[in-house]
Amino acid sequence: MARLAIRMPKMSMTMTEGEIGTWIAGVGDEIAVGDVVCEVMTDKVDMEVESTVAGTLVEIVAEEGMVPVGEPIAWVEG
Repeated sequence: MARLAIRMPKMSMTMTEGEIGTWIAGVGDEIAVGDVVCEVMTDKVDMEVESTVAGTLVEIVAEEGMVPVGEPIAWVEG
């Protein structure tokens, strides 16, 4: 199975990093494209992050804290 990344999205033109707030999905969960997996807080707004891949969530890389835009926050096997 392929291991695919869910990455920290760029939610605004000036965003360089986001802070992981709450994880909605957990390791072992089956997720589909468009499922909300976590909440990210920026200096301007709190947003829900949707998965861009489908499969089984196998690893959460960033449980909490700041993550640069484009970096993996979780891995999915699909």
